[in-house]
Amino acid sequence: MLVRMIQPCCTKLCVDNLCPVLIGRGGSKKRDMEEESGARINIKEVDGEGSVDITGEESARNKAKQIIEAIVRLV
Repeated sequence: MLVRMIQPCCTKLCVDNLCPVLIGRGGSKKRDMEEESGARINIKEVDGEGSVDITGEESARNKAKQIIEAIVRLV
């Protein structure tokens, strides 16, 4: 049996069709956001629906969320 630990501190955002913008060329934008915020960011798109999972300390998650929301507002 495979047991996977799931980090309880997670923030989810829906980003509709903006995954490529958030990921950037070769993942550069995603890496920049992770470095700036200190959070781990997982971006995925399934059937045209984009979602972002943000894990880490609360302050890091909040910073990552602010960065992502600012990008979404600009697009």
